[in-house]
Amino acid sequence: MKLIRDRLILIKSIVTKDKNGETFSIIPRNKNRNFMREYGLKLNDVKNIILGLSVEDYAGGPEEDEGGYAGEVWFFEPRFRGIKWYVKLRIQDNKLIVCISIHETGVY
Repeated sequence: MKLIRDRLILIKSIVTKDKNGETFSIIPRNKNRNFMREYGLKLNDVKNIILGLSVEDYAGGPEEDEGGYAGEVWFFEPRFRGIKWYVKLRIQDNKLIVCISIHETGVY
């Protein structure tokens, strides 16, 4: 639990610092774009979802990135708007958070 809590603190501090995409980005995959469009989500909405994550939302990690990128990959499944969402984040060099996936759990 301590590791999860510590990583959430790190993730949130990095996302909070972001102003112009220098410390936070979303991979522009079709499933992410389609999901964000379907729910009318903008970048700041996704940031707010991440800032609202708790230890109870933890679903897995840390793992290595399947694509071979450096960093730890973490999985969360928060409830938002009455729906369970899947959020996959990569922490790179303790300076950058990459949202690899955001969509309804089990849909993609």
